[in-house]
Amino acid sequence: MQPIRLASPDSLPTEQLTDWGPAKVPVGPLIAHIRSSEQTSSDGGRDRVGVWECTPGSWRRQVMEREFAHFLSGRARFVPDHGEPFDICAGDAVWFPADTTGTWEISETLRKSYVIIGFRPAERVRRSILRRLNALRGLFTGAGSRRQTVGRQSLSHR
Repeated sequence: MQPIRLASPDSLPTEQLTDWGPAKVPVGPLIAHIRSSEQTSSDGGRDRVGVWECTPGSWRRQVMEREFAHFLSGRARFVPDHGEPFDICAGDAVWFPADTTGTWEISETLRKSYVIIGFRPAERVRRSILRRLNALRGLFTGAGSRRQTVGRQSLSHR
């Protein structure tokens, strides 16, 4: 396999990042906008490496794979669904285990370099089935209607 090198991710001009559009699941009126440059591994693209940038706003985290991120600039707060909220600034590094869910609160345009460690196809299918079963289980036990406060917003979980 060929190594993947990110050359000076902190000085890569924003214009050279691909526009990914607005955050998919915004929380509140300020819609964050995301740009990135991503490379995939030669093993079928399971693993991904890149530079990611996000403008201010709040939104739900959508990455279900494992991720290591090194933050290069900006400020944010991550509010995990399970655990204590924490602030992030330039120089910080964070490990997100698989299925880490929560809300990003970006206060100053945030840039990170990252590695996402994907699942083998069979594991991806198994995890998808388990997520759906857990969602159904929550509907039948009433857990799907609990409310959780995230930042200043209240979200329903299903």
